[in-house]
Parts: sequence; C-alpha cells; structure tokens
Amino acid sequence: MVSFLIRDRRMAMNAYLLWIFAVFIVAISAWNGGWREALWSSLFSLAIALIAYACLWQPRLVLNQAGVTVRNIIRTAWIPWSELDDIENRYGLYLHSSRLTHKVPVWALPSRAITLGYAGRKSTEDDAIQLDWDSPAGAYHYTMDIPQACTALDVSRTRMTAPQRRGSSQPSLPQPPHSTLRLNTAALTALAIAVVLVICAVCLAIYLFFS
Repeated sequence: MVSFLIRDRRMAMNAYLLWIFAVFIVAISAWNGGWREALWSSLFSLAIALIAYACLWQPRLVLNQAGVTVRNIIRTAWIPWSELDDIENRYGLYLHSSRLTHKVPVWALPSRAITLGYAGRKSTEDDAIQLDWDSPAGAYHYTMDIPQACTALDVSRTRMTAPQRRGSSQPSLPQPPHSTLRLNTAALTALAIAVVLVICAVCLAIYLFFS
C-alpha cells in the first residue's frame, strides 16, 4: 500500500537539532566532569530526546488509498476519504469529518499566523506538490506547508472518491470503515518516561550534592 507521510519542515529540523543537542550535552558533561556528571546529564538528555520525539517527530499527516491519519501528540484521528467533508485553512489546518463531533487539528503543520506568512491563505494550483499514487508500495516522506497540504488533500480526496461516484468499489485495505479517535500511546508514553527521567535527574543531583 502506498502512503505519504507529511510533516512541516521546521518541526522535523527542530527534532534533529534537539537530538544532536542532547548528545552534545552528554559529551560535554563527560569531558568536563567525568562519569558522574555524564550520568546525571544523560538523564536530562534522554528526557530532551523523548520530548522531541513526542512533540516534534510523532505529529504527522499520513495519506493512503483508504483515507487520512492525523497523528497529534495526544490523539490520533483516522478519517476515510468518503467522510472527509471539509479542509479548513484558517490559522492552522483542520479536517472536518461527518462522523466526528469536533474538527481535527493537524499539529504536524503548525500555523504561521504570528508572522502572517500564509495564515488563512487559500490553496492554489501553484502550491501543489504532486503525490504519485501509482508509485510502488511503501512510505514516502514529504515536507509541506499548510497551503500545499490543503492542495494535496483536496486532489487526493477527489481522486479517491471518484470511483465511488461511478459506482465502483474501493480496494480492501486494513483500515476502520469509519472515522475514529484514539490515544497516541507512543507519544504519551515517551512524555511520561521523560517526566520520570527529569525527576530521577533531580533526585540524583541532590544525592551527588550532599554526598
């Protein structure tokens, strides 16, 4: 099955930078203070890495032949193409489904409303990044801004719902038949471990200070 994984370029870059920074902290601590300081800093560094994973790497927008997956930090939404009613670009990207009571925010593509870069700008053909749905099965990664993602979603929805309008059936795919919401256990687990690591680092710092 072909799937397209979409993120904002800045979020992916920030995740890489934080991971590099976490490694740098451990290296500097080991060089400056020996194994004790390296052990203490490694707890904070691992916490930073987990927070970057949960908040910057986990959020994503995934498109496949069956529908759209919106993975945010807390929850993951699944919306089949036939239930994707509206694509809203107003101070952020939001998806509307007839089966969900609230619109779904796409945290993987944050708004640039503060800089007024393209807040609320409508997508046009000039924004289009062509998604090749005839590619061999696999996951393909793209970085887009909100107008580009809106165009990709709109074009993909038109393509995937056209067979239904002609009375043809969609290919059978291992996805729920209707829109669903569930917790993003991977991101929440990473954040919980990060909190535990910070607490352990504070306790270790107190122990090393008084020992």
